[in-house]
Amino acid sequence: MNKRDLALLAALVVGGLSVPVVSTLFPPKNKPLEQTVSQSVPRDVKKEEPALWNAYALKDYPEYNALLPAVQAESERTGVPMEYLALIALTESAGRGGTRHEPKFQSKYVEPNFERFADLHKSVSARSFVTVSDFKRQLASSTGPFQIMYLTAVELGFSGSFEELSDPKVNAHWAAEYLLRKGVDAKTSLESALRVYNTGSFSGKPHQGYLDRARAYRGMFSDEYKKLFPVNR
Repeated sequence: MNKRDLALLAALVVGGLSVPVVSTLFPPKNKPLEQTVSQSVPRDVKKEEPALWNAYALKDYPEYNALLPAVQAESERTGVPMEYLALIALTESAGRGGTRHEPKFQSKYVEPNFERFADLHKSVSARSFVTVSDFKRQLASSTGPFQIMYLTAVELGFSGSFEELSDPKVNAHWAAEYLLRKGVDAKTSLESALRVYNTGSFSGKPHQGYLDRARAYRGMFSDEYKKLFPVNR
């Protein structure tokens, strides 16, 4: 399969998260995104105004609440509304993270095209040994609070390990980068942002219950949120 054929790969489907994985779908912005994890993630997270923190924090969701500083930082970096990033993390994993393997995707796309990722495997294994079998499985798995697929992050420019991608800050960075590359900004409606994250297309049909789950989480936001956003987008 040549590079042009690879650019026509079907959308990734991960437990309701469908995202295109080929780098040609994500033209670079001002500079290439071939960066290490340490280069990609802001070292210092700006402190958000208390009212806004209160607007997004949820009782009994400690992992999600701990993620909010990274969500704020990525919103500022990309222009993707913090509300959208917060709701995606909640909808994907309640902000808790975890991993999810897609065996069908592995057999259909990863196995026949693994040579494309051989150099990355060598680089990752040089730091912390990973067998070829395990690396293939990782490429076909999603991880972290945003449940982004390892292969998707790699195609966006990530060069770290699967474990590094699982870190909440790193995970938030590449989820926000995905939305940025797809054209999501403050003018994009919430539903459109959810659709593109879940299906890879603004007009895609999300996994059953996905939009309803996001709306339910949105309804849990506090009175401070309602004051900040009196009109639903």
